[in-house]
Amino acid sequence: MLASRGLVCGHIEARHDEHGPLGRRVFRALVVLGALFGRIRPAHRRRHGYLVPYRMHAGNNMAITAALYEAVGGMPRRPSPTDRTFINRVRRHTTAIVHRRDMVVQNSTRRIRAYGVLGTARWYLERGSGGRGVDPR
Repeated sequence: MLASRGLVCGHIEARHDEHGPLGRRVFRALVVLGALFGRIRPAHRRRHGYLVPYRMHAGNNMAITAALYEAVGGMPRRPSPTDRTFINRVRRHTTAIVHRRDMVVQNSTRRIRAYGVLGTARWYLERGSGGRGVDPR
């Protein structure tokens, strides 16, 4: 998978043991909307030094070479969401970013249950979730 000598990102879907088919479709729609927002967000435009267009990728479904990880300073050491910061560091450093739909991870939807759709969107936009902590468990 790391034949690209860079970063490989996969496909995310909702866990099958947390929701039925409708819940998984809603989760997928939210992921698609988030990815679309990321692509049109002005801060993600190539004029900011990025070598490749923005694609939303989650840290739970990435594989990266050790050399590239070290070259971009690793994953930020702060509360989530760090994935966007990290992928943008990689986008400034290389064009070797590959998306693989056959690399699938099932993601928990507990944050959506804890914060609701709008609260989760605010959390991912780095505005926080009000008085709630980072870990919704």
